[in-house]
Amino acid sequence: MKPATLVIAYCAFLIFTNWGICTEYDRQTGLKSTEIDLHGLGMILGGLISIICARHIWKRLREMLDGGISISKSERLIGEWQYALLLIPLFFSYSSVTTGVDSDGSTFTRTFTYGGELALASVLLSGVAIILFLTGVNLEANLSSKGKSS
Repeated sequence: MKPATLVIAYCAFLIFTNWGICTEYDRQTGLKSTEIDLHGLGMILGGLISIICARHIWKRLREMLDGGISISKSERLIGEWQYALLLIPLFFSYSSVTTGVDSDGSTFTRTFTYGGELALASVLLSGVAIILFLTGVNLEANLSSKGKSS
């Protein structure tokens, strides 16, 4: 699979999981609230992928230094940062509140949110993850072209 395809799929996953829904019921007993919040998922994935990619890049750079392989200044290792622009939809925020009556007669308030504060952390960590991933891909390509791969 091409790296660009992976990055686009990752960004699409983040865009479609950047929401939360909370329902609060006005009851004395029983279920009083439910919540599904996927906002933090992008932040966790971005941080995890960043750590994995950074460790991989560090390992490969150490192998190159130990093996005496150098990279000329004209070669670009940093990944194409333009792919991080695919995260722009995460900057948008939307909130909707709905009220109604449940089947047992209790009233409820349902709040749907897209975006928010956690989305900004997700953009930051996922942007770093994308750049590190593409840097790792470029580094692997550089190593294989020099005849040393694992």
